[in-house]
Amino acid sequence: MPVVLAILVLSMTSELAIAAPVHTSRPRFRIPFQFDSAEIQRLGAVEIQLYVSSDRGVNWRHVQSVSPTAGKFTFEAEQDGEYWFAVRTLDGRRQQHPGGPLQAGLQVVVDQQQPELEVGLTDLQDGRVLLSWRAVDAHLDAETLSLEFFNVATSRWEGVNVTAAANGQTSWSVKPGQLVSVRGQVADRAGNTATSEASVTIDGTSSRPRDRDVPDFSKPVAEGPGSSELAGTPPSFDGRITPVEPTPRAQFPQIRSGNSPQQLVTSDASRPPALAKSLTRVEGSVPTRRVNSRTFNISYAFDNVGPSGVGDVDLYISENGGLKWYHYGSDPDRRSPMSVTVPKDGDYGFALRVHSGVGIAATPPQPEEKPAFRIVVDQTPPKAQLYPLVQGQGSAHNKVEIQWVVTDELLADKPIALFYALQSTGPWEPIATGLDNTGRYVWTLGLEAAQKIYVRIDARDAAGNVTRVEVNQPLVIDMSTPTARILDVETLRSPQ
Repeated sequence: MPVVLAILVLSMTSELAIAAPVHTSRPRFRIPFQFDSAEIQRLGAVEIQLYVSSDRGVNWRHVQSVSPTAGKFTFEAEQDGEYWFAVRTLDGRRQQHPGGPLQAGLQVVVDQQQPELEVGLTDLQDGRVLLSWRAVDAHLDAETLSLEFFNVATSRWEGVNVTAAANGQTSWSVKPGQLVSVRGQVADRAGNTATSEASVTIDGTSSRPRDRDVPDFSKPVAEGPGSSELAGTPPSFDGRITPVEPTPRAQFPQIRSGNSPQQLVTSDASRPPALAKSLTRVEGSVPTRRVNSRTFNISYAFDNVGPSGVGDVDLYISENGGLKWYHYGSDPDRRSPMSVTVPKDGDYGFALRVHSGVGIAATPPQPEEKPAFRIVVDQTPPKAQLYPLVQGQGSAHNKVEIQWVVTDELLADKPIALFYALQSTGPWEPIATGLDNTGRYVWTLGLEAAQKIYVRIDARDAAGNVTRVEVNQPLVIDMSTPTARILDVETLRSPQ
């Protein structure tokens, strides 16, 4: 069966409705169109002509003509490549509409080649394993990257949360002698997929414990005016946590929600760190990042290092914007990043102080000193609700109105994505992604026959939490217009 790419609206004064390029892995596809019946009749239109260019509009060729009532073209590409399409209407006097040079109204990329994906595992010889990956494709969709590791404790494959990119790496702590297995998958924009697997056994003799400072949460190192009311209440992190084992350099990775849109599981020593997708923003003149995990990495770099080198790297933490500061701990290996664990959701400020090799260091953060960086931990997903779907009437019978309500303390930019499926179990196809939270979207259908459709909404907040809601009952789409005709007339005796 050919693929239906789009519903294309045809008029006598414009070309095909311009849209973003469509990627498909099938060389044969349909291009439906609609027209104004009154305008077609006025012109005495005899055919609709389809033109194609395989060199981005430099040269055009006429590939098909159909009657106005045909409703669609069928095109088959000879090879992979980018194809531009334009249409013209031929009237009863053999004149074309519109006139002038052809203008592309639809761009289609035919791509039947699978991407290349390679994943690898390296024993770092210190009780950690390094996962690296590399994906190559001319039309790679890096957002589809999915990496999983086999959790020996649960005998299940679980997601590795990494930045969605063509190349990258991450690492985590592993028990000595453990067999680590990973697998990955990525797709291009046409839906072609590639997979790769790797395994390595961690050398049990290479793992060694590291010396570390025990954080002192017994009292603040700096306390300003106005914080006395907190004197009798220890901070939420008082004596209940210690820094987790630092990991090699990494940025804040992006959450790959997969089939579990709810909040993340905090990382531990036997699984990769779960760090949220989040953009750094400046809020209240302080760089701020929102994450949906209580464990995260803070990356740092050294400046003005003298001949004695670097001694200790101290991290300070505040729960009230710098009014009161606590010494969180020291990075034992003095290598970025430093891993941090907090006990609950909240707004945390951080500051670093670096000691030289001979012990010279800046003064610890003082009362009311602003943090150098803020981390807002938010593990609460947005609240979302879908309203019943409504099919249009009359000339709008091919449209469906989707309405929703999504609320959160701070949603992501363009946080809404809509999907549909013909069965409640999927597969789910995108309707529109990257939408503003307007609460309403009108979907123009491309279905040619009566169908039951299910709709789903994904809502993402600024910390990377995702809520997924599906309609409970499908909407039956009926594109037919019922008519009636008189069959007979039966005479009846008039009443006396």
